[in-house]
Amino acid sequence: MMNLSSQHSRAREAVSKKKSMALGLNILVWPGAGQLYLNKKGKGYFFIGAELLLVGGTFIRFMSVMFYLLNVRSYSLDLNVWTLMGETWQSDQEVLFVMLVGIFLVWLLAVLDVWVSFRES
Repeated sequence: MMNLSSQHSRAREAVSKKKSMALGLNILVWPGAGQLYLNKKGKGYFFIGAELLLVGGTFIRFMSVMFYLLNVRSYSLDLNVWTLMGETWQSDQEVLFVMLVGIFLVWLLAVLDVWVSFRES
């Protein structure tokens, strides 16, 4: 009887480690990495792709607005990068904010997906 309970506790411990690893990958590495670790490739690739599109799109949008401001305004050689970045944010704040919220939501959904998958099993 004791042997069965120790096997059960080892199995529970293994599942707990797997859950922690998958959550850690999603939280610290990249959304979708935890799904790939759990061999849920479709969901993993979806979250990775969605996050890449949002991060890439936000970066491209930010840089295009920054270069637009550089071309429109004449900056001297002693350009303050932080001022330029602040002006970029100010000029396109709504769009950039929505994109950043999208990045956060994809990350959150990926974490919740791993959490829910372990609660179901």
